[in-house]
Amino acid sequence: MSELSFDISQKTMKNMHKDLNYLYYAINALPYGEGTKAFVYHYAVHAAKSSRRWKKCYYWLSALIIVIPILSSLVDAIFVKCKWVSLAFNSIVTICASVLALFRCHEKWTRYRAYLEKLVNLIAVYPVVTKDDPEKGEIGFVQEIGKLNT
Repeated sequence: MSELSFDISQKTMKNMHKDLNYLYYAINALPYGEGTKAFVYHYAVHAAKSSRRWKKCYYWLSALIIVIPILSSLVDAIFVKCKWVSLAFNSIVTICASVLALFRCHEKWTRYRAYLEKLVNLIAVYPVVTKDDPEKGEIGFVQEIGKLNT
């Protein structure tokens, strides 16, 4: 897979180098052509990045929803006359909760993570299971990847 770009210094791949190394070497070991390997690698990296992005979004918004009301209560207790600060904090909590509900961050995180796990399982198992059946081979592998996301 010499033509695949594998740059772990990119900001979006920060702290993902172990997962991406595993994916890279597992996909490189597949007994299929370079085009199929690039296809699989593209989908695997996309799923890994998306899973990580939605996980961060979910945790940050959830943390804000928990911490900001506590801060709001402290500000109300200390500065009784600053109702506009409390209003601002409550507005931020409302926006964070709305974003969580509207974009379904947790659902997207788990969906992308499950897709990645299924893809890794398919990469590990499919070539072993179908080595005696040449009809399934590379085309069957790509078709199985297409079925994963449905």
